[in-house]
Amino acid sequence: MDVRIIDIYVDGEGNWYYRGIPSTREDIIRIFIENLVELPDGSYGIKEGGKVHRIKVEDTPMFATSVDFIKDDKGIKEILVNIKYLDCCKSIDPKSIVVTRKGAYVKLRDSGLKAKLSRSAYMQLANIIEEESGKFYITVSGKRYYISSSEST
Repeated sequence: MDVRIIDIYVDGEGNWYYRGIPSTREDIIRIFIENLVELPDGSYGIKEGGKVHRIKVEDTPMFATSVDFIKDDKGIKEILVNIKYLDCCKSIDPKSIVVTRKGAYVKLRDSGLKAKLSRSAYMQLANIIEEESGKFYITVSGKRYYISSSEST
């Protein structure tokens, strides 16, 4: 894979910068997000053709601004997050929820990429968190998914 460096930076709140200047072109940011890849070393890049352009990321390039729940008569069937700059919701893997000192994170089902939850998104998720014997979990489609905690991401 041909990897090149491009002067794009994503801060801890999911704001994108080009050459140190905040990007105001949400349509371009949307294209970048839709073409994000995680590189083997844990860094991120934007895939374009056969090339990958490495970007600098403070935390994670995906930033979830809110959480939605799809419910049926048995309870929560699926959890969706709204990603900053995207016009659609993304389904999360419920077993991927991790809470660290830096915040709460989930993995998106379609890409496997990690997204950081905003405080308000985390509070929405916290409304469905349950506790038993000191362990925290959520229930999706009748199955318990325990929440991991870690000192780092």
